[in-house]
Amino acid sequence: AIQLTVLDKPQAVLSVSPQWLNPGDSVTLSCGVKESSTGWRFFWYRTVPYRAGLPSLLDRSYSVEPLSGNGTTEDSYTLIPAGPNHIGGYVCRAGRGDPLYDTLYSE
Repeated sequence: AIQLTVLDKPQAVLSVSPQWLNPGDSVTLSCGVKESSTGWRFFWYRTVPYRAGLPSLLDRSYSVEPLSGNGTTEDSYTLIPAGPNHIGGYVCRAGRGDPLYDTLYSE
């Protein structure tokens, strides 16, 4: 078996629209994969201060809580409308195949 290093993994890229929000607006998170775009499922997470039992980001000071369960073929995720309880960090990753070949978490 070839051991994939972190550097070999494709990078997921998260973008947010609109950039500037008014109260009551919905916000859409979009996730893409730098190298290619077909066949991916997308997984959405909200970052929370580190908690045991949840997956951690690389710097370990944050954990991530899944927003979308088993992943979705949609490459966007909308918070409608975005309220104060949505303030925080969000990351996505993408995966495909079985066993799952997944990307790094986005920034």
